[in-house]
Amino acid sequence: MPTALGPLTFVFTGSGNVFQGAKEIFQQLPHEFVSPKDLKEVTQTGDTRKVYGTIVTAEDHIESLDGSKFDKTHFKEHPEQYRSNFAEEIAPNMSVLINGLYWGVGDPRLLTCKDARNLMKVKPTATKGLSDKLLPHRLIAISDISADPQGSIEFLYNVTNIGDPFEVYNPASDTATRGVSGDGILITSIDNLPTQLPREATDFFGNLLLPHLIEMAKAEASIPFKDISNVSEEVMNATIASNGELTPKYEYIRHLRNERLHVSSPKKKHVLLLGSGFVARPVVEYLTRDPDVSITIASANIADANEIAETYRNTAAMLFRLGEEKALEQLQALISRHHLTVSLLPYTYHPQVAKFCLACDKHLVTASYVSPAMKELHQSAVDKKLIFLNEMGLDPGIDHMLAAKCFDEVRAKGGKITSYVSYCGGLPAPELSDNPLRYKFSWSPRGALLAVLNGARYRRNGEINEILPGGSLLAYTKDIDFYPGLNLEGYPNRDSMMYADLYDIASAHTVERGTIRYKGFAEVANALLKIGVISGEPNPILMRNAPDINWHQLVANLLGLEFNISIDNLKSEVLKRVSGNEQKLKAIIDLGLLSDEPVAKEGTTIDALSILLSKSLTLKKGESDFVIMRHEIGVEWPNGKQETRHITLASYGSPDSHSAMAWTVGIPSAVAARQILRGEISRNGVLVPISSDIYEPMLGLLEKENIRESNRVTYH
Repeated sequence: MPTALGPLTFVFTGSGNVFQGAKEIFQQLPHEFVSPKDLKEVTQTGDTRKVYGTIVTAEDHIESLDGSKFDKTHFKEHPEQYRSNFAEEIAPNMSVLINGLYWGVGDPRLLTCKDARNLMKVKPTATKGLSDKLLPHRLIAISDISADPQGSIEFLYNVTNIGDPFEVYNPASDTATRGVSGDGILITSIDNLPTQLPREATDFFGNLLLPHLIEMAKAEASIPFKDISNVSEEVMNATIASNGELTPKYEYIRHLRNERLHVSSPKKKHVLLLGSGFVARPVVEYLTRDPDVSITIASANIADANEIAETYRNTAAMLFRLGEEKALEQLQALISRHHLTVSLLPYTYHPQVAKFCLACDKHLVTASYVSPAMKELHQSAVDKKLIFLNEMGLDPGIDHMLAAKCFDEVRAKGGKITSYVSYCGGLPAPELSDNPLRYKFSWSPRGALLAVLNGARYRRNGEINEILPGGSLLAYTKDIDFYPGLNLEGYPNRDSMMYADLYDIASAHTVERGTIRYKGFAEVANALLKIGVISGEPNPILMRNAPDINWHQLVANLLGLEFNISIDNLKSEVLKRVSGNEQKLKAIIDLGLLSDEPVAKEGTTIDALSILLSKSLTLKKGESDFVIMRHEIGVEWPNGKQETRHITLASYGSPDSHSAMAWTVGIPSAVAARQILRGEISRNGVLVPISSDIYEPMLGLLEKENIRESNRVTYH
């Protein structure tokens, strides 16, 4: 071995099968096993032509706080009455740790973050008179085969994976970087390690399983587990779950998981993140920069949640489905174990989440509009000194902060707001707009499509305009020309007049908010309305037990025609419904609505359409988007002079990381959570970010994330 390493020492902990396998591999090298008490001498006088190993048991490093003799049974029952001397007595003498230790919540850790910093000061020892340049520290690597994040190794923040097996942990900065480069400790911790040897693992497991396959196939799995008979003891003992429930022998897993999700420490702040969609990743990325913040992602999409958790430290994922039995009970339990909840669920769930937060005395952040049901909780939150900070996204969110900042600046100088026009939209990059809808969805199409059924209310030049819900909104589409290089249009969005009161600009002659799209979107969306495919009403032919149909049959049915109508005749009927507009007919055909493709039976046409369009018009990996927000704010000064302030925010997504929409919605939510966790917000109740004590520091933090506005003034 290179003498720069000094004598190479391996420390093994644990006693399970995986530990035994690691020891067998080690024994293929020229080696010598020594006792833990002899390890220090080996580092000083050992032979560099072989490697040294030692097996450390609990008796070797666990000691009672009162000085009494180690008692294994007592230790298991009262781990808080013991400590580990591993960091002082054993770790300074090891080059590599192979950790297979079972660790329970409350057990003493082998190594803490502080221990890691101290171990970086321990250098290898040159032996036998050789004076090669030594490595800067003795500890080279840790292989944690227990794959237990923040368990016995506190600074193991994430497990690694087969495709990307290593990371380097830097104790000085308490950060880990994937790969093998950089200063620190090389760490690998692959939780599905046996699949590294797929043939051998498959053969071994298959040979054990084969004798039991027939009895397993014959077993009646739909009956209660306790009533299953004619199954061998081996199979019964190996059955972890049956009928969606843990079997009695493995019930401990539920309690263990709940305990391990968060290991309490005086400094740690625990955040519950509900949902794992596109917005979740920026939230986790931002918050986990702080090593004292840990996150639990509770999501129905456990694959996405696990992927995020594997990428960022201090993050755990768990399966959570709101529709399941006992889901609300589980949700309240989760909220109770965290300091703060960030909800990315649909806004209709937020009042229930907020009620649980009230019951558990926990703070809440959402990116959604404040509903009447949420408003009703304001005084209760004030009484409990809780912060329920809502509308912390892009629109609503950043739009509030930029508008309020402008309004406050004008008022402070004696000016008056005469008009407020704000349009915002998320769009695919221009090169991706060449599709029938002139749009791509960065998440489920359902919400964006249903929005065209909304009503709207706004004031323009002193006149109140009210658009009833149901499909007439798109008739009010207008050209958007503040970016002449882009072909844009926009239509009113929801009730703008509520902002006249919220912003205290009731005297403004114009108060109008709207949505931006590429030109052509409104016409095609209107054509979809005309043929009935944008509807949230239940449709009997789309129920799960209905006969299978294709899209051309569904459209025929929606138009009151026979299922077996010819495609040419169907095209003629559709053309009539879209007022003879050939371009609209072509768009309907190009979207696949007259095709033979089977319709997903999801109960409503809007859900079926969402699934169809998600296949062709979802923003894919490697594609980028951008968001545009524009405020046009009219100002009048005491001397009679007038001006228009143009406030523009444009953010571009990265095809290699976050979409612009995910970034500009997720980062404000994360910043809000950060400010609450740090005690930077003094207000209580159901809040939106329109007061200067909230928006000023937040806009500064957003600017550091490259979310910043540009300002221009036109004088009249």
